[in-house]
Amino acid sequence: PLLEAAALCIENGRPTFALAYLDRAREQEPESARLLMLYGDALAKRGKKAEAREYYERARKDKGPLDRAALERAVSALD
Repeated sequence: PLLEAAALCIENGRPTFALAYLDRAREQEPESARLLMLYGDALAKRGKKAEAREYYERARKDKGPLDRAALERAVSALD
């Protein structure tokens, strides 16, 4: 539920709230690819492109389930 709440916050322009949910979710699954990608998305929405790229790179390395095409689009949008 925390990751879904974070995703909704990002979609609705509330990246700061999303980061709060993600911080709580990190306690349960610290290196989940989806969590890392959502961190990147939230940071990108806040204009922190360098930090977002770091999270996207970490998500790329994770083997968990992830929409890889969406990840690549997110990385491309940083440029």
